[in-house]
Amino acid sequence: MSGILLSRPPGIDAGLDLNPATFNLINQLQFLETYCAQRTSANFADAVEELRRALRLDPLAVAAHRVLGYALVATGRFGEAVEQWDQWERLAPRSDVELKQLDDVRRAKAAAQTLAGTGTHA
Repeated sequence: MSGILLSRPPGIDAGLDLNPATFNLINQLQFLETYCAQRTSANFADAVEELRRALRLDPLAVAAHRVLGYALVATGRFGEAVEQWDQWERLAPRSDVELKQLDDVRRAKAAAQTLAGTGTHA
């Protein structure tokens, strides 16, 4: 994989609400499971390697930590995804653009913690 898709192509997933008001933890887990199952032909392992390479060159590339977390989830490496999102949370305050992703990342992180068996239960 030589790059990262920064926006969806025109007409793809139009009208899809990526941040619904009621997206509880069970729905998040089901979404992640379905998303990964439907993309068996996608090579997320390549994305993980490319993002790790980018982070070796620039460890402060905050967006790379966020996207790497999602790629790790897609490969079933939930604990590693949580680690990347922890790093992202430390760096996100440096970028107003990244701070806008805070709620989404925290929801994904909570789901990954549950899948990794490291989540807290209320």
